[in-house]
Amino acid sequence: METSPGSISALQCPRCETQLGSGHAGNNALHECTRCGGLWLDKNTFQEICIREEAQEAVLGYQMRSTAVVPDIVSKPRRAYIPCPECKKLMNTKNFSGCSGIVLDGCREHGNWFDRGELQKIITFIKNGGLRKARERELEELQERRLGIEALKLRNLE
Repeated sequence: METSPGSISALQCPRCETQLGSGHAGNNALHECTRCGGLWLDKNTFQEICIREEAQEAVLGYQMRSTAVVPDIVSKPRRAYIPCPECKKLMNTKNFSGCSGIVLDGCREHGNWFDRGELQKIITFIKNGGLRKARERELEELQERRLGIEALKLRNLE
């Protein structure tokens, strides 16, 4: 269910179940909950923001329509799984880049939900070299596994 940028969104916030409004951060369309400040981005838009510095700057400069945190939303316990605003299937949760400490709610087919401030935290993580560090850590882990497998092979040959 795609909505064109600037049109009235038919999507609902998966946290507080109010209608999401449409907005833009630079050339990137997003859907914002004016009640809780959450953001919905389709997967291509999120990928674009992760890759392009100009898109990151646009998001960092984006003015949320909701500036107040609504107490009843904040005080509710966060559900472990929330529905995708597009298909209504429960989204998976995942630590962004495996080590950022920012747990995202994502629908493989449609996109990601960002609670208030999470997208800005991800951009800060990226700008501080977090993706590079995560790749380096992943390579080190693969190297350790390879060495472990080689050691097992040598023991089996003896």
